[in-house]
Amino acid sequence: MFKVGIFIGRFQPLHNVHLQTILNGFTKSEPIDHLIIFIGSDQRPETLYQEKLKLLVKKELLEGENKLLEGENKLLEEENKLLELCEKEPLKNPYFTNFRKFLIEESIREVAPELLSKITILGLKDSNHPNYLGPYRPREWEQNLSNMIQEVCSKLAKEYVVYLFGSAKDQATGNYIDGIVKSVKINGNSLLLHLIEPVKTDNNNTLDATTVRSMLRKYHETKDNSIIADLKRFLPNAVLKFLI
Repeated sequence: MFKVGIFIGRFQPLHNVHLQTILNGFTKSEPIDHLIIFIGSDQRPETLYQEKLKLLVKKELLEGENKLLEGENKLLEEENKLLELCEKEPLKNPYFTNFRKFLIEESIREVAPELLSKITILGLKDSNHPNYLGPYRPREWEQNLSNMIQEVCSKLAKEYVVYLFGSAKDQATGNYIDGIVKSVKINGNSLLLHLIEPVKTDNNNTLDATTVRSMLRKYHETKDNSIIADLKRFLPNAVLKFLI
C-alpha cells in the first residue's frame, strides 16, 4: 500500500524539529512514499490587517472631501495600535506563504535533496479566508483539507493510506491533532496518526516557532551575537541565512 504522510504547520519559520520530522518520515522503520506539507494560514501575514484598514479609509474618503482628515487620523490611530501590539508580542504570521515554501525547500535541498521529488508543498487557507473576519468554520477547513489530500493522492497511486504527522506538545495541540484524526476522512477512512516526540530547549521549554520568532526579534533589536549561537541550534542553515 502506498503510504502518504501529511504534515500541517504554519512554519513561521521552519525550525529543526520541523525539518527532522520531515526527514524521519522517510527513514523510520516503515517509511512513507510521499509527504504532503500543508502551510497553514496561507497568505495571511499580519500586514493584511493594515491593508484592510487602508481599504476602509479609502471607502470613507470616497464619501466626501471633508472626511479626508478624519480618515487619515483614523488610519494613523489604528496603525499605532497595531504597532503597540507588536511591541508586546511578535507577529504570529510575519512571512508570506511563498517565502515559507522557499525556506522549506532550501532546507531540504541542503540536507537531503533527493527527497524533494517525493514532497508536495501546498498552502492551506484558514476557514475564514480571505478577509479573516467572522466565525471560525472548522468543518469547512476539514473538508478543504480532505479534498486537497485526495486530489494529490489520486495522482500518486490508486490505493493509499494517509498518516498525519503531529506532536502533542501541549493539551491544545493534542486536542487539535485528535480533532483532525476524528473528523477528516479520506475515502471514508480516518487518518492514521504518527506522533512526534516534542523537543525541549535548554530551559526545558518545548521548541516552537514562537520561541524562535522572539529570539529573532531580540537579535534584530540588540544585535547580540550570543543569540546567534542559540539560533544556530534551533534553525536549519538555509533558514538562518535568510532571516539574520
